[in-house]
Amino acid sequence: MPVTALSLVLISALMHAIWNLRGKAQLADERYFFWVALCAGLTMLPVIVWVQSQFLPSLKFVALLTMSGICQAAYMIGLARAYQLGDLGWVYPIVRALPVVLVMLIAQVTATPLGPMTIGLILIVIVLTLLLGAEQGSANHGRVSRKLMGWCALVIMGTVGYSLVDQQAMLLLAPLPVPAILQAMYFAGLQLLAAAVFIRLAMWRKPSRISLLEVRSPWLTGMMMMSTYCLILLAMPMVDNVSLIVALRQLSIPLSVVAGIAILKEPVMWRRLTLSAAIAASLGGIALTS
Repeated sequence: MPVTALSLVLISALMHAIWNLRGKAQLADERYFFWVALCAGLTMLPVIVWVQSQFLPSLKFVALLTMSGICQAAYMIGLARAYQLGDLGWVYPIVRALPVVLVMLIAQVTATPLGPMTIGLILIVIVLTLLLGAEQGSANHGRVSRKLMGWCALVIMGTVGYSLVDQQAMLLLAPLPVPAILQAMYFAGLQLLAAAVFIRLAMWRKPSRISLLEVRSPWLTGMMMMSTYCLILLAMPMVDNVSLIVALRQLSIPLSVVAGIAILKEPVMWRRLTLSAAIAASLGGIALTS
């Protein structure tokens, strides 16, 4: 892998862990993520306007965009609630790892056959994640633990949902005479704007106004969220095997655990550190053997 591509992927992994760290550190709520989605989506407005001038969206595309926005909104709302109840070093590895294996299992059932090694690694990730979940179950009392698991499940379902829907939407954009990276930025911007609408609908009884000083934090988080995505898009054409990029992105899992300990002063749990590193290694193995 070229040094430039490697650097882009590592920076992307670090930024992904950092924006999640920011959300946890500020005890972000739905209002915070509403502004994250809105600011990030509005930043893509020049790309959206230009790409939009190239084609007339079909009803199918609009339907896919709507479903993707709903899934992204569910992801953000669930993430906000999960971080209010659980540690970054526990929540992040689970909601980062399980969607990857679930999407691959769905692919196994619907279309793309996976090899025995890949299936074995997927099972390892699931077992390790369940063990990590058992740690939280033993650390909290019933109701809090069940609520936390419920919000994590919403994050996971949202991630799986928009991952599957986005793939179909991007296939509709592929014939356009527009560079692939701009197509991706166009759809990501629209998706975040749609997510902002649905998050606002979900919190319709709550105020969403914030001051100009307050908006700087969600704006920065939104920029980091969008940048992690764009850095991966830039790195993809530089490598022959895209699975290397997918594997290296999983470094954000142990990074999040370390950040939780070093910055948020979360308790040092060697079992958590070991399991998170094992999950990241297993996901990397899945990417390399798929």
